[in-house]
Amino acid sequence: MVLSPKDEAEIERFAVPEDTKGLHVLIEPTKTSSDLAIDIIAVHGLGGDSYNTWTDVESGKLWLRDFLPLSQGFGNARIMTFGYDARPWLKPANKTSARSFTFAESLLADIRSMRTTTKTPREKPIMFIGHSLGGIVIKRALVNAQMNSTKYKDISQSTKSIIFFGTPHQGTNVSEWSQKLELISRVAGVKRSKVLEELELWSDSLVELSQTFFEQSNNLLITSFYERQPYNGVYVVREGSARGPFLHDTPIGLDANHRTICKFASETGGFRIVHQQLHMRLFEIREMLGAIGSPPTVEDLEQRFGALPTCS
Repeated sequence: MVLSPKDEAEIERFAVPEDTKGLHVLIEPTKTSSDLAIDIIAVHGLGGDSYNTWTDVESGKLWLRDFLPLSQGFGNARIMTFGYDARPWLKPANKTSARSFTFAESLLADIRSMRTTTKTPREKPIMFIGHSLGGIVIKRALVNAQMNSTKYKDISQSTKSIIFFGTPHQGTNVSEWSQKLELISRVAGVKRSKVLEELELWSDSLVELSQTFFEQSNNLLITSFYERQPYNGVYVVREGSARGPFLHDTPIGLDANHRTICKFASETGGFRIVHQQLHMRLFEIREMLGAIGSPPTVEDLEQRFGALPTCS
């Protein structure tokens, strides 16, 4: 498919600043803590970048940097974001799987380089956080890591948990995925019809990825947050799609739309629910690793955050 100058101009709107690409360390713990030492890596989706995806517009708060490190259980967490150029998603390609494959390989290479240069212990656990199609990039990365076990064995074995925000998982055929991708593209601001057609061609590889990742997801602790508010009158990723067919998945609704589901202005409301789930996952990871500790009680969490909202 040949794109017109207007289509090319539409794609160029999705160029991200060079300084947002790659792996960025937001928080590197400097004090000794009894909290679990863990790497947390957040990956944005279409139309996002390393910082804006996770930043509340009005308050300017980037919760991964401003709230999470100060929260109970995360005193020893190295927190990072990963940014990439999403334009290949919208451009013609000989193989549609090359889009997510390229992003995933960059993610794996950056993690491997960072953990090597910082002499990170091979067994240090990893928790991924993905928004929308960023969750797809994470799944593709983990599939690639398992396929290339010689190069990325440490990453594959160290990954213990994934937190998804509005990531579409369910889809048994190309038609279903095309509809989901069109809704996501509207939120990102894609308008040109030819560009949308190219994005929908990616559906074939998504069907295959869903089946492949499912086979290796049984050992992962997964939480899937889904939107409970429409965006411009439309629920972009409904609960049924955000709820993955995974053995250890906890689906939870947040009072937000597809854009705001991963942005928090304060430590109250949605962030309290997210922190509760991430904190529980940390204790489950400690249990998996045989570390000492017990899961936090509701009273423990409420002591810091007050009464927790009811999750559904």
